[in-house]
Formats: sequence, structure tokens, C-alpha cells
Amino acid sequence: MGKVITVYAPKGGVAKTTTVLGVASCLARLGYRVLIVDTDPQANATAGICDKDPDTEIDKTIKDLLQKDVIKLIKSGKPPMGLYDEVIYDSTDTHLQIMTSCPALSVTEEDISARWSRSNELKWALSPIKDDYDFTLIDTKPSIGWLPFNALCAAEEAIVPAYDPYSVSAVQQMIETVLQLKQELDADVKISGILSTRYNRSTTLSKAVRDELIKQYGTGVFRTIIYQDIKLSKCAIQHQSIFSYDPNSSGAKSYKAFTKELLTGWGMI
Repeated sequence: MGKVITVYAPKGGVAKTTTVLGVASCLARLGYRVLIVDTDPQANATAGICDKDPDTEIDKTIKDLLQKDVIKLIKSGKPPMGLYDEVIYDSTDTHLQIMTSCPALSVTEEDISARWSRSNELKWALSPIKDDYDFTLIDTKPSIGWLPFNALCAAEEAIVPAYDPYSVSAVQQMIETVLQLKQELDADVKISGILSTRYNRSTTLSKAVRDELIKQYGTGVFRTIIYQDIKLSKCAIQHQSIFSYDPNSSGAKSYKAFTKELLTGWGMI
């Protein structure tokens, strides 16, 4: 069965999309079949790795899959498989595909909020294709709302990136959100760990933030550190993964080590 992982923090700028792209690309290069699901209306993951131009070559996106009448068909056992072909695109990496997003997804979120099963619409949408992939990684928008809630309820595990003092407090908010989803909406998701991102070796702040995370959450903090690397931003501008752009960069080495830590934790290596 395919494994679904959501990368989420209610604060922006903590490298959620960068982490999704880095881990997904690394897994794909190991030969796994990987799907990225972009649930952020900003569509940064889509722009970063899709092999099509989002402005001119993509007609349908995840918003079309999350329409009420489409979800109704899926629930009835009659998923419109042709639509999946229209919203999932190849990436610039072999074995890696992406379910694209767009700004109009914000309107879809408002519609979802009024539905009876509003917390599980994405879970339903992914159910017909989940096992077509070894891993599905869900990118999220930096806020609290029904799109992030759906991303969490659709996942088995959640990774929480953190890099500055503000994101440390956001970690606690994330933990409380997951607990609430489990208690009130019967979600199965668990937090697999907290990931130190954008770590700057030349400042004391990064060390202080990581020390505080370890003080508060102990072994809940991943051993791997994602070091700050401008190439992690440059590769997205070039619509490439960090492993295509510069496999010897510190960013690529960081995400390779993190992916190995994840696979070890899952008992896969």
C-alpha cells in the first residue's frame, strides 16, 4: 500500500515546499514511484518541478478533482479516471509526478468548508490512485484551514519543518491541531517528527532554535539537519530538483540524509 506523508506547519517560510520537493525527488531517484500533491493555492511545488508551464500548459488542477460532484462520483465507486490523467503531470524527474494546484483552489476551500465530510474530501480524492504510488507527499499552505486539515486527514504521517523562534511556537500549534483532528475527526495521522530547516552554521540563532526544539521535544526532532543553501531556491527557478540542479550541493546532501533517516525509521532500509 502507498504511504501518504503531509509536510505542514502553520507558519510560512519554513521550507515546506522545499522539503516536499527534496524528499520526493530523492525517493524517486531511489526507484520509488512518487506523487506530489500540491494543496497550496500559491502552487509553488507545481511551478518548481512540473514539466509544463502552469500559466499556459495546465488546464485542470486539483481544484477540479475536489469539486463536490466529482467527490460524489468517487464515493459511489465510479471515479472519473480520465480526470486524474488531466490533473497529474510528469515532473522533470523520472518516477516523480505531481498533482498540480492553482490560485483558484482558495475558492474550492471555501466550498469544502460547507460540506458535511469537509475534513476527508482530499482523502476520498486520492483513494482511487493511492496505491499506484509507493509514496505520496502532500504540500500545504502556511495557515490553518480546511485545505491543511484535509492534507493531514489524508495522511498517515506528518513532518513539521521549523527554523526560527516563531516556528518553534508554531510546532506546538501543529501538535495541538493534530490532536484535535484525531479526537474530533477520527484522523489517523501522527507526527513523525520535527525537521530543522534553513540551518545557518554561521549564526548562533540556528543552534539556539534547534537546542530549544530538542529541549522541548527530544527524540521527536529528526537527527538530520537541512542546512541553508541558496541552490535550493535556484533549482526551483530552473524547474529542477536539487538533485538535478546540483547533486553535490549541501542541500542535496541534506535531503539525501533526511530521506535515508525516514526510510530507516519506516523499516525500509
